[in-house]
Amino acid sequence: MTRWRWLVLLLAVGALVSVGVGWRRHAAPESRPFDPLHLAVLNGTGRPGLARRVGMALSAAGLVVDRVGNAPHAHFRQTLLVANRLGPEAARALARRLGGVTLVPGADPDLSEDAILVLGADADRVTAALAPAHRRGSR
Repeated sequence: MTRWRWLVLLLAVGALVSVGVGWRRHAAPESRPFDPLHLAVLNGTGRPGLARRVGMALSAAGLVVDRVGNAPHAHFRQTLLVANRLGPEAARALARRLGGVTLVPGADPDLSEDAILVLGADADRVTAALAPAHRRGSR
């Protein structure tokens, strides 16, 4: 009978430990700063290939671009960052890193990306912000 009690106790402790580890694994995105961000890049202008070019620059900067495509229309004046699965701090930091683009809160559980970048007429500031320092003229 004593062996069964020890076995049950060990199983209970093991279950509690695994639940605790799983809970920490699913913490908020800001507590996991080293996870790569997954983005969708949509062209909201009439410039052909813009989303693909910006997507390549984002990939070179260490972000994961899951998809590129066209926005619902081609008349966006401003580039928008829709923070789908990002917490507020991470979203603001990414918007700054992308040249100070306009941040729009949003949450669509059907989308797998952390954020959606909709390129507008001012999209050149995103590519300028992503350019290496030596290409911008800095030393």
